[in-house]
Amino acid sequence: MNTSNPKIHTRRDLAELMQSIMAKTYSKLKKDRRLEDKLNMVKTYLIEAHVPESANHDTILKTLQKSSKQLPSNISISVSETREQHFFSATCRNQNKKHFCEIYIDTSNPRFLRLTTADKGDIVEWFIMKWASSSPLLDNVWLPWQSLMDIAQNPNIQFMAMSLDYDQRIWNEEIIDKYPVEYFKMQLASKAAKKVLDILKVQEDLKGAIDLSKVNVKYRLGENGDFSNDRIKYYGKITTSGNSFNAHLVLTNEMVLKPYIEKVRYYEKTYALRLNEKDNVRFTIEGSPIEISLFRKIESMKKFIEKIFSGSKPFRLIGVPIKFNDNFFKIRATDLHMETRVDFEIMPKLIRIFLFPGSCGNSVLRFHTNLQRHWDSTAKIEE
Repeated sequence: MNTSNPKIHTRRDLAELMQSIMAKTYSKLKKDRRLEDKLNMVKTYLIEAHVPESANHDTILKTLQKSSKQLPSNISISVSETREQHFFSATCRNQNKKHFCEIYIDTSNPRFLRLTTADKGDIVEWFIMKWASSSPLLDNVWLPWQSLMDIAQNPNIQFMAMSLDYDQRIWNEEIIDKYPVEYFKMQLASKAAKKVLDILKVQEDLKGAIDLSKVNVKYRLGENGDFSNDRIKYYGKITTSGNSFNAHLVLTNEMVLKPYIEKVRYYEKTYALRLNEKDNVRFTIEGSPIEISLFRKIESMKKFIEKIFSGSKPFRLIGVPIKFNDNFFKIRATDLHMETRVDFEIMPKLIRIFLFPGSCGNSVLRFHTNLQRHWDSTAKIEE
C-alpha cells in the first residue's frame, strides 16, 4: 500500500483492496516462497483503547488524536475521519519523512480496535508499537501462550506452524544465573507442531523456558473455498494471506478478539476489589486477588521487583516495594496504561494481583504474557 493507492473511504473499500493484496501475496508465496520488495502482506494489529465500549464516534476520534500527540517528537501520526462511522485512517511519518505508512482503524468496538495496513512490515511495526506504548490511552492486546494454543486447536482451524521465543536477557545476570536457558528461539512448520511442543515442555532443563510466541493457522470460511492463512503473535499482530479478507476478519473477531474481550471483562467484573453497601448500614468487600503460580522460583526478589516496577517496557508498571521479609513484598503500583492503581504481592513462587474499580483487565494479561515470555513460561493464572 502506498500513496498511489485509491483512497479508502469505507470498510468495503478496505476489504476490496486488502483481499486483492492477500491474493497476490498468497500466489507469490505459494509459487516462489518469498515476496517481491514492493509487495507486502496484509497485517491487522489489535489495540486496546482507554475508552468505554459504549463510546461514540467523536469520543474515539478525540482519543486517537490525543494519543497521537503523546508520541516522541520524531514521529507524527495524523488521524482522520472517513465516510463511515467508527472508521478512521491514520497517516504515519517520521521526522525526516523517510518512512511513511497508512493505517485504517475499525472501532466497531471502541475499546478494542483493529488497525489494518499493507505497508512495509518493519516500518508499520515501528509506528504502531511506538504509538501503543507511548500513550496511556492505548495498549497492545496480549495473548499468553494458552490463548494462542486455544486458537490453534479450535476445531474450525488447521494448525500449520508455531514459533517459540523465550528471552531472559532483560534481567540482571545475578537473577538468571541459576537457570540453564537464557534465550530460546525456534520455528516449526509441521502438522506435528503440537506434539513437538508437548515433548519439549517436559524436558527438565527446558521447563519454564518454552514460550509459544506465534501460531500459524489456516481458516476456511464456509464451503465455498474462502480461506485465510494467518500468523497470530502474542502482542496482537495478525499477518494474513489467502483469497478472503472476510475469512481473516471472522477469524480475528470471533476466535482471537472475542475470547480476549470476554477474559478482560471477566477479570474486571469478578476480581476488582470494591465496597458493596448492604441495608444502608453494612459494607462488604467484594472481589479477590488474581493468583499466578510459578515453577521457576524467584531467587533475587529485590532485583526482580526493581526490573518489573521500573516503568519500562514490556511490563509498563511503576511502584515502590514494601519489604515484609525476604520472601514477601507488597507493591502499590501504577499501570502506565490508563495510569490506574494495581497492587501486587510478590513471593518466590506466587504472585498476587489486586485490581480496583477503574483498573483494566488488560493489565493482567500484559503482565501474565510477558512474565511467561521473560521469566517462567509455565506461569499460570489460578482460576
